[in-house]
Amino acid sequence: MNNSELYSFLRITFSPEDASSILSALRQDPLVWQNVQEKELLNVFIDAEVKNRDDLTPSRLALISLGHEEYYSPLRERAQFLIDDGLQKRASGLFKSICESGRQVSSLQEACLTALGARELWRLSQNWKDVFTQAGFFDVQIF
Repeated sequence: MNNSELYSFLRITFSPEDASSILSALRQDPLVWQNVQEKELLNVFIDAEVKNRDDLTPSRLALISLGHEEYYSPLRERAQFLIDDGLQKRASGLFKSICESGRQVSSLQEACLTALGARELWRLSQNWKDVFTQAGFFDVQIF
């Protein structure tokens, strides 16, 4: 997809000031920027009725890209919220794989799954140090 479809969507949906601000924010993260330009994902955002600039957070965009927008509010509001078992297994497996291999995530979907995997480890242990240790950051000092 070329940028004109994204620009058109922003121009139609938001005020000029908000569209400019959103565009600037989306460009801040190369992974987010790369993914929001994909026609298929842009259509998902349009179908999700993204109407408010606050709807375009990286976490919400990532959950939309996974097809699990319904988790956005519960994950923000409840630290112990449980996502569905199949998604959690995918997330935990990818988090473990990323930690073991040291490779970087290659898509917004992988970034979201990896974050959900890290969150689940935290949810179970209630300790970010455990998450950092599993991720291979052994010398991290927690406040």
